[in-house]
Amino acid sequence: MKRTRLLMFLLAVSLMCGFVPVAAVTPPRPDSIPFSHSESRLILWEENPVDPAVTGRINDFAYKTAVRIFQDSTDNINYSPLSLYFALSLSAAGAGGDTLTALLTCLGADDAEQLSRENGRIFRRTYTDNEIGKLTIANSLWAAESFRGQPVTLQPDFLETAGAEYYAHVEQVDFDGDAGEKIAAWIREATGGLLEPSIETSSDQVLSLINTIHFYDEWTDRFSEKRTKPDIFTRLDGS
Repeated sequence: MKRTRLLMFLLAVSLMCGFVPVAAVTPPRPDSIPFSHSESRLILWEENPVDPAVTGRINDFAYKTAVRIFQDSTDNINYSPLSLYFALSLSAAGAGGDTLTALLTCLGADDAEQLSRENGRIFRRTYTDNEIGKLTIANSLWAAESFRGQPVTLQPDFLETAGAEYYAHVEQVDFDGDAGEKIAAWIREATGGLLEPSIETSSDQVLSLINTIHFYDEWTDRFSEKRTKPDIFTRLDGS
């Protein structure tokens, strides 16, 4: 937790070099395409092409980070590489100097602006919320109202990118007050109530970046109800 907070503080140093105080802002999501409108879906894909090199880079990131996260753990961990990829990419959109260089190296990218455009296309291309299924990526940025007596502001260009490419909810909060409750409520809403976390915050926080991915779909070949029952998942060793 300390390492994460330190990283967020370093990122915030770059993001604060602006002039805009932020009220709660949630940009509208892309239009949802009904399941039966296959032609509309094809047009959307054509308007938002994703280079195979980009998906390859995300796969490489997923492998590298999963190895690091799981290498010393014996716990049963659920990890979403794409969530971390989007959160770090959003960080890169507002970072500079050595922080930006480190983030781009980690993400396997060369340019923050190009990275944001790629992620915007991925967001729009994958966004699904219709009568059959749901695949929604959600990003949010929570900035302190003040830090050490000084108001926290965010760069206008960063805010524009956060909204246009990441569709990020941006809100200034009191990390020494009810910020944890607000963030937890946002996560519950973004995941349709599937995640109900308890979020702890502290007065030394300046910035928190949150990503969720909510997926639901119907099976092409459904499970037989007679052959399906609740059970307990275990690790390979049976524990």
